[in-house]
Parts: sequence; C-alpha cells; structure tokens
Amino acid sequence: MLSVFGTFDYDFKGKYGFSSSIRRDASYRFVEDNKWGTFWSVSGRWNITRDFFENSEIINLLKLRASYGTTGNQNVLARDLDGNNSTIFGGSQLVRDLNASANGYNNTQAFGVSAYANKDLRWEETTQFNIGLDFELLKTSLTGSVDYYNRLTDGIYQQSPISAANGIIGNVLASNDGAIRNQGVELELRYKVFKNTKFKLNVFGNGAYNKNTIEDIGAIDTDADGILDLQMTLQEIKVNYLVSTFSALRWC
Repeated sequence: MLSVFGTFDYDFKGKYGFSSSIRRDASYRFVEDNKWGTFWSVSGRWNITRDFFENSEIINLLKLRASYGTTGNQNVLARDLDGNNSTIFGGSQLVRDLNASANGYNNTQAFGVSAYANKDLRWEETTQFNIGLDFELLKTSLTGSVDYYNRLTDGIYQQSPISAANGIIGNVLASNDGAIRNQGVELELRYKVFKNTKFKLNVFGNGAYNKNTIEDIGAIDTDADGILDLQMTLQEIKVNYLVSTFSALRWC
C-alpha cells in the first residue's frame, strides 16, 4: 500500500483548537480506476474551563471535543476467527479471472475458469462522528471521559451470490455489498483514593454500550424485502435490526 497524507492543527490560547487531515491511499488489490481512495477528518475542541471555571475548586478541567471523518479498509478477506495467518497478501487476484485444472465429466482432466474477476471491487469506507467530554473534578481526584460515537461502514466486503450456471466453486463473487452501523457510548473513570501520601491508590473503571444495526443487506437479499433467512437456524438478517437476530415462529 502507498499513502500520502497531510495534517493541520491550530490552537488558540489553550481554549479552542481545530485539527484536520487528509490522505490518499493506493492498494494493489484493486484495478487502476479504484486503486486510490481519499479519506479525511476534521475535529474541534473547546476548553470550557478557561471560559467559565478557571478559578473553580470543584471543576478543574472540562473539555468538549468532536470529530467527523472517513477511513478506508483494503483487507478484502478477513482473518479466520481462530487463525493466526496475516491477511496482508490475501485477495490479490480478486480483480482478475483465474483458471485452473480439474477433473471434468467422467473424471476426464479439464481446464476452465475457477474464479471470475470483480473489477468493481473498491475500498470499504467507514464514516464516523464522535463527540466527547473530558473532565477533572475535586482537585483532579476524579478524572474521566465520556464519548458518543456513530459509525457507518459502507461497501462491506462479503461474498455475493451469482448464478450456478457460471460453474465456479461456491457460486459467489467477492464484492462490496451492504452497510452496517455501530453507535454507542463509552465511559472511563479514575479516582485517586490516596494521592498526597507515600502510599498511592487509584481506582479505575470503564464501561461501554454498542448497538449495531444492518442498514443494507446487499445483493444477497435476492427478493429485496430487507430480510435474509439463514436456513436451518433461528437467525435472520433484517434491515434496521441487530446483526444475527434470533427469531422463532410464534405459536398460539
């Protein structure tokens, strides 16, 4: 992968700040028209303490920050759940037709297409908004932060079904198909129980809540009803519902 990037940061008297970045990434996995991806971000911060609580003994720091931007993913093939093999070189031939030898009719040696190219394959893109608050209270005895994020991943890498008449193994084609959203809240706290003595004791705590919803199933939803039934299981994939929602028949 080849990358070119630039950053900008501005701070005004420790009260207000602004940052931005832009980058261009190129990947060998895609054809020339889709090789380069442009990703960017902007962020701002406001040190509320400097304007309202500079002499407060209770509120020592209160900083509001927010950011919005995009990132890209070129790893077309994901690592297995229990696998240790890197995916850095995986999926390098997905934009090319591949041929292979095999046994044909009556066990006769044959040569044919083993995989079809998808020249529309491109970067998977994630757009994220984040807003957070950092704080220090009670002479910095209690510190922490709270964050809210909303992340949309579009053009998810997955296997899209193709006609069995194509005669390739699995009858699928690696593609950018579907979208998923993750949003939630994260909280981090630290309390200094003893801080002005030779014996110091800090207590840490953190928590998080995440909700993921399917925004678009993609071409695998062949009847376009926004529902994909995973046969032989109680799971179904449904637009605006959590991933892998479990469902069962309702009986009277």
